[in-house]
Amino acid sequence: MSMSNLGNQLAALTSTNKSSTGFITSTSRDKTQSIGRGFHHSSLHGHSLHAEANVKEKVSILYDSAREAAAVNLIDLREAAVSALDVLSEAASEAYDDNNNNSNALVRMWKSPEFMGGLLSQHNLSYERGMATSQQNKEMDDEIEKMLRLIGTMVMEIPPKELVQGDNDASGNDHPIVLASLQIIEYLLRRYEIHARPNTASMLLQTFLPLQVCYPTSNTAAIFSRIVALVDLQSLPTWTFLRPYAARGAPPLSRAGLAKRVAKDDALVGVIANIGKVGRDVCVVEAEEMRNEMMVDGQESGGGACVVRRGISTLISFSASILVEALYHQSKSQEGSVKSGGAITTGVQESMVRKILPLVLAALKSGADNGDDAA
Repeated sequence: MSMSNLGNQLAALTSTNKSSTGFITSTSRDKTQSIGRGFHHSSLHGHSLHAEANVKEKVSILYDSAREAAAVNLIDLREAAVSALDVLSEAASEAYDDNNNNSNALVRMWKSPEFMGGLLSQHNLSYERGMATSQQNKEMDDEIEKMLRLIGTMVMEIPPKELVQGDNDASGNDHPIVLASLQIIEYLLRRYEIHARPNTASMLLQTFLPLQVCYPTSNTAAIFSRIVALVDLQSLPTWTFLRPYAARGAPPLSRAGLAKRVAKDDALVGVIANIGKVGRDVCVVEAEEMRNEMMVDGQESGGGACVVRRGISTLISFSASILVEALYHQSKSQEGSVKSGGAITTGVQESMVRKILPLVLAALKSGADNGDDAA
Protein backbone atom coordinates (compact mmCIF):
# COMPACT_ATOMS: atom_id res chain seq x y z
CA MET A 1 0.00 0.00 0.00
CA SER A 2 1.40 3.34 -1.02
CA MET A 3 1.13 5.93 1.71
CA SER A 4 2.94 9.24 2.10
CA ASN A 5 5.18 9.95 5.05
CA LEU A 6 3.15 10.52 8.22
CA GLY A 7 5.27 13.55 9.07
CA ASN A 8 4.33 15.17 5.76
CA GLN A 9 0.69 14.30 6.34
CA LEU A 10 0.64 15.87 9.79
CA ALA A 11 2.45 18.92 8.43
CA ALA A 12 -0.28 19.25 5.83
CA LEU A 13 -2.95 19.05 8.52
CA THR A 14 -1.43 22.00 10.41
CA SER A 15 -1.11 24.06 7.24
CA THR A 16 -3.32 27.11 6.87
CA ASN A 17 -3.30 26.85 3.08
CA LYS A 18 -6.84 27.74 2.02
CA SER A 19 -6.49 25.87 -1.26
CA SER A 20 -6.54 22.49 0.50
CA THR A 21 -10.13 21.37 1.00
CA GLY A 22 -9.17 18.64 3.43
CA PHE A 23 -12.18 17.37 5.31
CA ILE A 24 -14.54 20.24 4.40
CA THR A 25 -16.96 19.11 1.71
CA SER A 26 -17.22 21.10 -1.49
CA THR A 27 -20.94 21.82 -0.90
CA SER A 28 -20.16 24.34 1.85
CA ARG A 29 -20.34 28.00 0.80
CA ASP A 30 -19.46 29.47 4.20
CA LYS A 31 -16.95 26.94 5.50
CA THR A 32 -16.88 28.50 8.99
CA GLN A 33 -20.43 27.20 9.49
CA SER A 34 -19.21 23.69 8.79
CA ILE A 35 -16.53 23.71 11.48
CA GLY A 36 -17.37 21.08 14.06
CA ARG A 37 -20.36 19.77 12.09
CA GLY A 38 -18.65 16.70 10.69
CA PHE A 39 -17.33 15.47 7.37
CA HIS A 40 -20.68 15.32 5.57
CA HIS A 41 -22.19 18.64 6.71
CA SER A 42 -23.28 21.16 4.08
CA SER A 43 -23.61 24.84 4.97
CA LEU A 44 -25.58 25.28 1.76
CA HIS A 45 -28.28 22.82 2.86
CA GLY A 46 -27.84 23.20 6.62
CA HIS A 47 -27.58 19.48 7.27
CA SER A 48 -25.60 16.35 6.45
CA LEU A 49 -25.35 15.19 2.85
CA HIS A 50 -24.16 11.72 3.70
CA ALA A 51 -23.59 9.74 0.52
CA GLU A 52 -21.62 6.50 0.77
CA ALA A 53 -21.81 6.12 -2.99
CA ASN A 54 -19.70 9.25 -3.48
CA VAL A 55 -16.46 7.79 -4.75
CA LYS A 56 -14.82 11.18 -5.25
CA GLU A 57 -14.54 12.05 -1.56
CA LYS A 58 -13.87 9.75 1.40
CA VAL A 59 -13.56 10.43 5.10
CA SER A 60 -9.95 10.24 6.30
CA ILE A 61 -7.65 10.89 9.22
CA LEU A 62 -4.41 10.21 7.31
CA TYR A 63 -4.94 12.06 4.06
CA ASP A 64 -5.24 15.82 3.78
CA SER A 65 -7.67 15.67 0.90
CA ALA A 66 -10.91 13.72 0.81
CA ARG A 67 -10.28 13.14 -2.90
CA GLU A 68 -6.80 11.80 -2.19
CA ALA A 69 -8.30 9.41 0.37
CA ALA A 70 -10.83 8.17 -2.19
CA ALA A 71 -7.95 7.00 -4.40
CA VAL A 72 -6.97 4.39 -1.77
CA ASN A 73 -9.12 1.28 -1.95
CA LEU A 74 -10.65 -0.48 1.02
CA ILE A 75 -8.61 -3.66 0.54
CA ASP A 76 -5.34 -1.74 0.95
CA LEU A 77 -6.68 0.02 4.02
CA ARG A 78 -7.62 -3.30 5.60
CA GLU A 79 -4.19 -4.81 4.92
CA ALA A 80 -2.55 -1.78 6.52
CA ALA A 81 -4.86 -2.07 9.54
CA VAL A 82 -4.05 -5.78 10.02
CA SER A 83 -0.32 -5.02 9.88
CA ALA A 84 -0.85 -2.13 12.30
CA LEU A 85 -2.53 -4.48 14.76
CA ASP A 86 0.66 -6.60 14.75
CA VAL A 87 2.68 -3.48 15.61
CA LEU A 88 0.43 -2.55 18.54
CA SER A 89 0.26 -6.09 19.95
CA GLU A 90 4.06 -6.35 19.89
CA ALA A 91 4.40 -2.90 21.49
CA ALA A 92 1.98 -3.90 24.26
CA SER A 93 4.00 -7.06 24.94
CA GLU A 94 7.32 -5.20 24.98
CA ALA A 95 5.88 -2.65 27.40
CA TYR A 96 6.01 -5.29 30.14
CA ASP A 97 9.17 -7.27 29.43
CA ASP A 98 10.60 -9.87 27.07
CA ASN A 99 8.81 -12.74 28.80
CA ASN A 100 7.29 -15.08 26.21
CA ASN A 101 4.23 -15.60 28.41
CA ASN A 102 3.39 -11.90 28.23
CA SER A 103 4.04 -11.81 24.48
CA ASN A 104 1.84 -14.81 23.71
CA ALA A 105 -0.99 -13.65 25.96
CA LEU A 106 -1.19 -10.08 24.70
CA VAL A 107 -0.79 -10.97 21.04
CA ARG A 108 -3.65 -13.43 21.49
CA MET A 109 -5.76 -10.72 23.13
CA TRP A 110 -5.08 -8.09 20.46
CA LYS A 111 -5.60 -10.55 17.61
CA SER A 112 -8.71 -12.13 19.10
CA PRO A 113 -11.38 -13.71 16.85
CA GLU A 114 -13.69 -10.73 17.36
CA PHE A 115 -11.04 -8.49 15.78
CA MET A 116 -9.47 -10.74 13.16
CA GLY A 117 -12.66 -12.68 12.44
CA GLY A 118 -14.90 -9.67 12.78
CA LEU A 119 -13.76 -6.05 12.51
CA LEU A 120 -10.73 -6.68 10.31
CA SER A 121 -11.90 -9.80 8.49
CA GLN A 122 -11.99 -10.01 4.71
CA HIS A 123 -15.64 -11.01 4.97
CA ASN A 124 -16.51 -7.64 6.51
CA LEU A 125 -15.11 -5.74 3.53
CA SER A 126 -18.65 -5.96 2.20
CA TYR A 127 -20.30 -4.92 5.48
CA GLU A 128 -22.84 -2.14 4.97
CA ARG A 129 -24.35 -0.23 7.87
CA GLY A 130 -27.59 0.38 5.99
CA MET A 131 -28.06 -3.28 5.15
CA ALA A 132 -27.33 -4.58 8.67
CA THR A 133 -29.95 -4.91 11.40
CA SER A 134 -29.91 -2.61 14.41
CA GLN A 135 -28.68 -5.52 16.55
CA GLN A 136 -25.87 -6.30 14.13
CA ASN A 137 -24.81 -2.66 14.11
CA LYS A 138 -24.90 -2.54 17.90
CA GLU A 139 -22.71 -5.65 18.16
CA MET A 140 -20.30 -4.15 15.64
CA ASP A 141 -20.19 -0.89 17.60
CA ASP A 142 -19.37 -2.85 20.76
CA GLU A 143 -16.38 -4.48 19.03
CA ILE A 144 -15.24 -1.12 17.65
CA GLU A 145 -15.41 0.49 21.10
CA LYS A 146 -13.33 -2.35 22.54
CA MET A 147 -10.70 -1.78 19.86
CA LEU A 148 -10.70 1.98 20.50
CA ARG A 149 -10.20 1.40 24.23
CA LEU A 150 -7.08 -0.66 23.53
CA ILE A 151 -5.77 1.94 21.08
CA GLY A 152 -6.36 4.65 23.68
CA THR A 153 -3.98 2.94 26.09
CA MET A 154 -1.37 2.43 23.37
CA VAL A 155 -1.15 6.01 22.07
CA MET A 156 -0.32 7.01 25.66
CA GLU A 157 2.44 4.38 25.74
CA ILE A 158 4.86 6.61 23.81
CA PRO A 159 7.50 8.20 26.09
CA PRO A 160 6.74 11.95 26.44
CA LYS A 161 10.30 12.82 25.34
CA GLU A 162 9.72 11.17 21.97
CA LEU A 163 6.47 13.07 21.44
CA VAL A 164 8.07 16.41 22.29
CA GLN A 165 11.05 15.73 20.04
CA GLY A 166 8.69 14.74 17.28
CA ASP A 167 7.21 18.25 17.36
CA ASN A 168 10.48 19.66 16.04
CA ASP A 169 11.88 16.64 14.24
CA ALA A 170 10.08 15.21 11.22
CA SER A 171 11.45 11.75 11.95
CA GLY A 172 9.65 11.76 15.30
CA ASN A 173 6.32 11.98 13.48
CA ASP A 174 6.75 8.44 12.19
CA HIS A 175 6.51 6.82 15.60
CA PRO A 176 5.25 3.30 14.87
CA ILE A 177 2.57 3.41 17.58
CA VAL A 178 1.12 6.66 16.23
CA LEU A 179 1.16 5.44 12.64
CA ALA A 180 -0.28 2.02 13.52
CA SER A 181 -3.09 3.57 15.57
CA LEU A 182 -4.04 5.97 12.79
CA GLN A 183 -3.97 3.22 10.16
CA ILE A 184 -6.50 1.21 12.16
CA ILE A 185 -8.64 4.31 12.71
CA GLU A 186 -8.48 5.04 8.97
CA TYR A 187 -9.99 1.65 8.15
CA LEU A 188 -12.65 1.91 10.87
CA LEU A 189 -13.67 5.32 9.55
CA ARG A 190 -14.00 4.12 5.98
CA ARG A 191 -15.59 0.72 6.60
CA TYR A 192 -17.73 1.31 9.68
CA GLU A 193 -18.29 5.10 9.65
CA ILE A 194 -17.30 5.37 13.30
CA HIS A 195 -17.34 9.17 13.08
CA ALA A 196 -21.02 9.20 12.15
CA ARG A 197 -22.45 7.00 14.94
CA PRO A 198 -22.90 8.64 18.37
CA ASN A 199 -21.39 5.90 20.56
CA THR A 200 -18.33 5.19 18.42
CA ALA A 201 -17.82 8.89 17.65
CA SER A 202 -17.80 9.70 21.36
CA MET A 203 -15.36 6.86 22.05
CA LEU A 204 -13.13 8.07 19.20
CA LEU A 205 -12.92 11.50 20.84
CA GLN A 206 -12.21 9.90 24.23
CA THR A 207 -9.42 7.84 22.67
CA PHE A 208 -7.36 10.83 21.54
CA LEU A 209 -8.37 13.53 24.04
CA PRO A 210 -5.78 12.49 26.68
CA LEU A 211 -2.93 12.43 24.13
CA GLN A 212 -3.68 15.98 22.99
CA VAL A 213 -4.13 17.39 26.51
CA CYS A 214 -1.15 15.63 28.10
CA TYR A 215 1.24 16.32 25.20
CA PRO A 216 0.00 19.52 23.50
CA THR A 217 2.41 19.63 20.54
CA SER A 218 1.51 20.83 17.06
CA ASN A 219 1.41 17.21 15.89
CA THR A 220 -0.98 15.91 18.55
CA ALA A 221 -3.11 19.03 18.10
CA ALA A 222 -3.28 18.35 14.35
CA ILE A 223 -4.39 14.76 14.90
CA PHE A 224 -7.02 15.71 17.47
CA SER A 225 -8.29 18.64 15.40
CA ARG A 226 -8.71 16.38 12.40
CA ILE A 227 -10.69 13.84 14.44
CA VAL A 228 -12.90 16.55 15.97
CA ALA A 229 -13.56 17.95 12.49
CA LEU A 230 -14.87 14.60 11.24
CA VAL A 231 -17.56 14.39 13.93
CA ASP A 232 -20.85 16.31 13.96
CA LEU A 233 -20.47 17.79 17.44
CA GLN A 234 -24.00 19.18 17.39
CA SER A 235 -25.28 15.62 17.62
CA LEU A 236 -23.10 15.03 20.71
CA PRO A 237 -24.05 17.72 23.28
CA THR A 238 -21.29 16.68 25.70
CA TRP A 239 -18.65 17.45 23.08
CA THR A 240 -19.95 20.71 21.57
CA PHE A 241 -17.35 22.69 23.54
CA LEU A 242 -14.72 21.23 21.19
CA ARG A 243 -16.09 23.01 18.13
CA PRO A 244 -13.41 25.77 18.13
CA TYR A 245 -10.73 23.04 18.06
CA ALA A 246 -12.10 21.56 14.82
CA ALA A 247 -10.69 24.43 12.76
CA ARG A 248 -7.51 23.87 10.80
CA GLY A 249 -4.51 25.14 12.77
CA ALA A 250 -6.53 25.44 16.01
CA PRO A 251 -4.42 25.69 19.20
CA PRO A 252 -4.23 22.67 21.51
CA LEU A 253 -6.88 22.22 24.19
CA SER A 254 -5.15 23.01 27.47
CA ARG A 255 -5.39 20.94 30.63
CA ALA A 256 -6.58 23.99 32.59
CA GLY A 257 -9.25 24.75 29.99
CA LEU A 258 -10.53 21.18 30.07
CA ALA A 259 -10.61 21.07 33.88
CA LYS A 260 -12.65 24.27 34.05
CA ARG A 261 -15.08 22.88 31.53
CA VAL A 262 -15.42 19.62 33.45
CA ALA A 263 -16.18 21.60 36.62
CA LYS A 264 -19.27 23.01 34.91
CA ASP A 265 -20.57 19.92 33.16
CA ASP A 266 -21.73 16.72 34.86
CA ALA A 267 -21.84 14.82 31.57
CA LEU A 268 -18.19 15.66 30.90
CA VAL A 269 -17.32 14.50 34.41
CA GLY A 270 -18.69 11.12 33.40
CA VAL A 271 -16.58 11.11 30.22
CA ILE A 272 -13.34 11.88 32.08
CA ALA A 273 -14.15 9.31 34.75
CA ASN A 274 -14.81 6.75 32.02
CA ILE A 275 -11.37 7.39 30.52
CA GLY A 276 -9.82 6.36 33.81
CA LYS A 277 -12.12 3.34 33.99
CA VAL A 278 -11.01 2.30 30.49
CA GLY A 279 -7.39 2.29 31.68
CA ARG A 280 -8.26 0.21 34.72
CA ASP A 281 -10.37 -2.27 32.75
CA VAL A 282 -7.66 -2.82 30.13
CA CYS A 283 -5.12 -3.33 32.92
CA VAL A 284 -7.32 -5.99 34.53
CA VAL A 285 -7.89 -7.79 31.22
CA GLU A 286 -4.20 -7.80 30.29
CA ALA A 287 -3.22 -9.04 33.74
CA GLU A 288 -5.79 -11.82 33.51
CA GLU A 289 -4.56 -12.88 30.07
CA MET A 290 -0.95 -13.05 31.27
CA ARG A 291 -1.96 -14.91 34.43
CA ASN A 292 -3.88 -17.48 32.40
CA GLU A 293 -0.92 -17.98 30.08
CA MET A 294 1.35 -18.71 33.03
CA MET A 295 -1.14 -21.21 34.46
CA VAL A 296 -1.33 -23.03 31.11
CA ASP A 297 2.46 -23.34 31.17
CA GLY A 298 2.31 -24.74 34.69
CA GLN A 299 3.87 -21.66 36.31
CA GLU A 300 2.69 -19.94 39.47
CA SER A 301 1.13 -16.53 38.96
CA GLY A 302 2.98 -15.16 41.98
CA GLY A 303 0.08 -13.00 43.19
CA GLY A 304 0.67 -9.43 44.28
CA ALA A 305 -0.22 -6.23 42.46
CA CYS A 306 -0.23 -6.44 38.68
CA VAL A 307 2.38 -4.58 36.68
CA VAL A 308 0.92 -1.57 34.88
CA ARG A 309 2.41 -0.34 31.62
CA ARG A 310 2.99 3.34 30.94
CA GLY A 311 0.01 3.86 28.62
CA ILE A 312 -2.46 2.57 31.18
CA SER A 313 -1.01 4.41 34.18
CA THR A 314 -0.85 7.66 32.19
CA LEU A 315 -4.48 7.31 31.17
CA ILE A 316 -5.58 6.75 34.77
CA SER A 317 -3.42 9.65 35.99
CA PHE A 318 -4.92 11.92 33.34
CA SER A 319 -8.44 11.10 34.46
CA ALA A 320 -7.65 11.53 38.15
CA SER A 321 -5.77 14.82 37.73
CA ILE A 322 -8.49 16.43 35.58
CA LEU A 323 -11.18 15.42 38.08
CA VAL A 324 -9.14 16.76 41.01
CA GLU A 325 -8.59 20.07 39.21
CA ALA A 326 -12.32 20.23 38.41
CA LEU A 327 -13.13 19.67 42.09
CA TYR A 328 -10.75 22.48 42.98
CA HIS A 329 -12.46 24.86 40.55
CA GLN A 330 -15.86 23.95 41.97
CA SER A 331 -14.67 24.51 45.53
CA LYS A 332 -13.50 28.00 44.57
CA SER A 333 -16.57 28.83 42.50
CA GLN A 334 -19.01 31.43 43.79
CA GLU A 335 -21.75 30.10 41.55
CA GLY A 336 -21.28 26.36 41.66
CA SER A 337 -23.89 25.73 38.95
CA VAL A 338 -23.56 22.87 36.50
CA LYS A 339 -25.28 21.89 33.28
CA SER A 340 -27.37 19.21 34.95
CA GLY A 341 -29.41 21.95 36.66
CA GLY A 342 -30.55 22.08 40.26
CA ALA A 343 -30.21 24.77 42.90
CA ILE A 344 -27.25 27.10 42.63
CA THR A 345 -24.97 26.48 45.55
CA THR A 346 -21.35 27.11 46.42
CA GLY A 347 -18.62 24.52 46.76
CA VAL A 348 -18.27 21.03 45.36
CA GLN A 349 -21.42 19.71 43.70
CA GLU A 350 -23.02 16.52 44.99
CA SER A 351 -23.62 15.48 41.38
CA MET A 352 -19.87 15.45 40.73
CA VAL A 353 -19.22 13.40 43.85
CA ARG A 354 -21.81 10.87 42.67
CA LYS A 355 -19.91 10.54 39.38
CA ILE A 356 -16.46 10.21 40.94
CA LEU A 357 -17.25 7.99 43.93
CA PRO A 358 -17.82 4.76 41.92
CA LEU A 359 -14.42 5.22 40.24
CA VAL A 360 -12.71 5.68 43.62
CA LEU A 361 -14.46 2.66 45.10
CA ALA A 362 -13.51 0.53 42.09
CA ALA A 363 -9.87 1.54 42.50
CA LEU A 364 -9.96 0.71 46.22
CA LYS A 365 -11.57 -2.66 45.51
CA SER A 366 -8.89 -3.43 42.91
CA GLY A 367 -6.19 -2.59 45.44
CA ALA A 368 -7.83 -4.74 48.10
CA ASP A 369 -8.14 -7.67 45.70
CA ASN A 370 -4.46 -7.41 44.81
CA GLY A 371 -3.60 -7.33 48.49
CA ASP A 372 -5.59 -10.52 49.07
CA ASP A 373 -3.73 -12.23 46.23
CA ALA A 374 -0.41 -11.24 47.73
CA ALA A 375 -1.46 -12.63 51.08
